[in-house]
Amino acid sequence: MPGLNDVQTLVPAGAVVANAWAVPIVVPDPAAGAATVARQVDGAFWERVRWARATFTADATAGTRNPRLEFVDGGGNVFYAAPISTGVALSTSVTVNFAIDGPSRLGAAGVNVERLPDNLLEAGWTVRFIADGVGAGDAWTGVRFYVVRYPTITTVTGQGG
Repeated sequence: MPGLNDVQTLVPAGAVVANAWAVPIVVPDPAAGAATVARQVDGAFWERVRWARATFTADATAGTRNPRLEFVDGGGNVFYAAPISTGVALSTSVTVNFAIDGPSRLGAAGVNVERLPDNLLEAGWTVRFIADGVGAGDAWTGVRFYVVRYPTITTVTGQGG
């Protein structure tokens, strides 16, 4: 349960938002060969994703994976997509950390750090890690999100200010 130290009041452009709290979210690892690992914003909340983390491991099957992070609205439209890494080599892993206020881009052997946009996601939106052309042994692991939740009853859309 959130405590008083976890409560925030924010006023982003276009929405006035009242009290909120931070929540770490662990997404269960999907079965090997899954192209997507996703979570949907619960109907009782809007969320701001503060950071996201995942590891993508490619099996020995040839192909180009191009894993990425996406924000998708309730109608299936992709509003944000950022590559984790392009052309993940066979039998290798790449771990990515996205963060608001993170560096614009930082890469090292097997680890990428990316800047995350500061967006307020409505209930019904999906945040997902996805890859093209996955092999049967490819795997998403260690998927974590840290979000700030705003109850929908305290969120008013319109002119922010």
